[in-house]
Amino acid sequence: ANLLLARGIRRRREMAIRLGLGAGRNQVLRLLVVESLLLGLAGGAAALLVAIWGGALVRGLLLPGLSDDTMVLDWRVLAFTGGLSLLAGLLAGAAPALRSSRADLSNALRSGARDVTTTRVRLRGALLATQVAFTLVLLVGAGLFVRSLRSVQALDLGVDLVRVLRAQVDTRAAGLDNRASNTLYLRLLERARTIPGVEHAAATVGSPFGTNLGTDLRVSGRDSLPQLPTGGPFFNAVTPEYFAALGMRIVRGRGFTEADGQDSARVTVVGQTFARLVWPGEDPLGKCLYVGDDQTTCVQVVGVASNARLSELVEGPVLQYYLPVAGVNAGAAGDIINVDGVTDLLIRTRSPARDAAAAVQRALQGAEPNLPYVLVESLEESVAPLQRSWRMGATMFSAFGLLALAIAAVGVFGVTAYTVSQRTREIGVRIALGAQPGGVVRLVLMQGLRAAVAGAAVGLVGALVLGRAVASLLYGVTPADPTVFGAVTAVLLAVAVLAAWLPARRAARVDPIIALQAE
Repeated sequence: ANLLLARGIRRRREMAIRLGLGAGRNQVLRLLVVESLLLGLAGGAAALLVAIWGGALVRGLLLPGLSDDTMVLDWRVLAFTGGLSLLAGLLAGAAPALRSSRADLSNALRSGARDVTTTRVRLRGALLATQVAFTLVLLVGAGLFVRSLRSVQALDLGVDLVRVLRAQVDTRAAGLDNRASNTLYLRLLERARTIPGVEHAAATVGSPFGTNLGTDLRVSGRDSLPQLPTGGPFFNAVTPEYFAALGMRIVRGRGFTEADGQDSARVTVVGQTFARLVWPGEDPLGKCLYVGDDQTTCVQVVGVASNARLSELVEGPVLQYYLPVAGVNAGAAGDIINVDGVTDLLIRTRSPARDAAAAVQRALQGAEPNLPYVLVESLEESVAPLQRSWRMGATMFSAFGLLALAIAAVGVFGVTAYTVSQRTREIGVRIALGAQPGGVVRLVLMQGLRAAVAGAAVGLVGALVLGRAVASLLYGVTPADPTVFGAVTAVLLAVAVLAAWLPARRAARVDPIIALQAE
């Protein structure tokens, strides 16, 4: 809109000649509106090409679980894009078209493009300030989401995401009951331990960021358990190498052994939060839990494991404990409670799990004939969808913010360059009367930056409103983070200074003789 407004002023003489030769004002108005509509449609067509060529990239980065069928450019997408493009072209060209079609014939022919009213200057400044304000809001949004994403990625989840693979078999689709399913998983567990590059492997009923299990639980000497917003208590039934496979630590006591999976074993390992909240100030080792329907047999605490996230990246304290599992009937855990069977194999590799996934999948798939498909993925891939909201916010705000920054820079440059072209004679006179180039640069810079500074001030207020609106989506950063606000404002003003300095430097090099002769 700003560039079309400046262009319209430069074409005032042309429009006046058209009117003088008999063209009606409606004809001139239609001409200018059609030109702006064509610009809008051209932009829409270019956007569709970007969507077609870049759609797969965007889908892969932001929405990896979305099927290709949902990204088809059907008539609704085309109609929406076309309508929005026409609306953008109409809004951008309406004001310049109306001004040019109402031009005063005699004044326009006499003054040409140099007759710039205060109203028009203020309108261009207001448009530029609005553009800068929206740019700052988008860039602040990008900064807040980028910092949130970094905070989420830096979280200690209690498990190693980089070197752990999760392997799953759809045993139900293969028609296997719980006993046959457990037998299959335990055979695959033995095969996994022999794969080169595998350090530890464990079978588990339930796993982090996977299946969560709960059952009745009573603690000896306690009338009730702490009630937490996360619910619970939750348990996992695991084989001995579970903690080593996930990179968890046993901070007190011991973990499980092969003997703990025997029918006579009644032991459990509890999480640090469980021990701290259920037995504050006491030694949890040797305490008794009564699990499931059996409220008479003591399940003794033999160890305390480091905390691990259950299902969310950002979650409150969780009451979590572990039971041993072994054998085709889920072993000791199966005798205590009714478990559905092993759900996952967790495999710790020496190299990054992503690099070892294909080799592990081939080895497990070839372990025995007629084996259902074995799905193998790293825990990092399992957790990636949980980061999607922060990743999408950071990516989209950054993309649109950088695009807006580029357009704002073009706007500042265009308006400043247009102002310089309109004031060439004045600048020539100033230089002829002794003005120094540095003074001319400062004069043009100050006039070019007024709108940018005003827009930045308005944008800061808008960014505060935006921050409060998206506060629930942020993590580890306040909606009014001074670092983000300060950095974005500094970058935006630096870009505006550079955009205004280029035409200002050109103005300082004006030859006064040529400038005055051009009149």
